[in-house]
Amino acid sequence: MMQYNTERDDIILTEYGRNIQKLIEHAKTIENKEHRNMAALQIIEAMGILNKKILNIQDHKKILWDHLAIMANYELDIDFPYPVIPKEELNTKPTKLEYSGSEIKYKHFGRVIEKLVTEITKIEDPELKEQAIVYVTNHMKKTYLSWNKEVVQDVVIFDSLDNLSNGKLHPKEGFTLPRTHEIQSRTRRTRKRYKK
Repeated sequence: MMQYNTERDDIILTEYGRNIQKLIEHAKTIENKEHRNMAALQIIEAMGILNKKILNIQDHKKILWDHLAIMANYELDIDFPYPVIPKEELNTKPTKLEYSGSEIKYKHFGRVIEKLVTEITKIEDPELKEQAIVYVTNHMKKTYLSWNKEVVQDVVIFDSLDNLSNGKLHPKEGFTLPRTHEIQSRTRRTRKRYKK
């Protein structure tokens, strides 16, 4: 009579398939420990053949033995060549990453622009500072347009620069940024070039 997979026991690690699971279950029933050890070695070889991606990992042998222990539900009495991952560690959550608590003033510009503006305020050479202001305001406008597709006035970018620098940075009198459509057409051309 045919048996459906839904009626069978679940496969613990699906990358190895049902036959490896059956081999492991059979290995548990072998009474002689030496024979069990030999069977486990054969199963490990088969697992390596079935899951070739794992062979590129540095500690792939240890991982295979860990997988064998997991698939055997830690009930396979053999001499493991490596210390096996404890069952308690399988379901532990990784420690939460701590993020810096500082808020970003303008999320559409990001933290990098804020850091750039802070560094530009420290520049003492007026000519170099002016070049840096031109660079950062151009970049701010491009970034703004990547998040907001509508036209942005230069005064909005200059006000943002003023706010980010605490009033320390201002572009030269009469300075204008490239027009919105110029930036967008340059961006489109660049994207087309990279798609080829």
